[in-house]
Amino acid sequence: KEEHGWHLKALMKRILSLDGRVESNRIEAEEVIAKMLMMVEENGENCHLSCGNVTMTLASVYHSIGTFYIKSAVCLKKAKYYFEKSINILETSGDQDAQRLANLYYQSLTLFCEAEAERSGSGDSLPKKTESDLRMLRADFDRSIRSYGETDMDAMKLGVYFATELS
Repeated sequence: KEEHGWHLKALMKRILSLDGRVESNRIEAEEVIAKMLMMVEENGENCHLSCGNVTMTLASVYHSIGTFYIKSAVCLKKAKYYFEKSINILETSGDQDAQRLANLYYQSLTLFCEAEAERSGSGDSLPKKTESDLRMLRADFDRSIRSYGETDMDAMKLGVYFATELS
């Protein structure tokens, strides 16, 4: 079981490191995504990372896939599908921390959809986050660090996301 968790972590890291705008990376990403989804399907209730629970693991898998599709800008419908799947898992868990993470994912998805609509309508690049958006992301990140520590995977993801939005 723990082996599956480590393998899933490695696959999530790999998918997030690929530049989907490059054809060879998209091909590799599709293979990695297929492996991740197969592992989730095969392991079901036993699917968990060594430091997390099933709900957070499943949400992290789908969020990672959605993030790849957003970064690649190749298939935005798939990005939205996987983000929504991740959000749904978190919202139905009943866990307060999962609910907060779902809210963050939902806000990210909403901002992404608004930006994409604006970009496709005007032909401009995606707009930068507003100062209040960045303050909110920073507060969520700080709260996650205080609650779970610097080594928590979701806290790290929030930190990476926050840093990405600053650039």
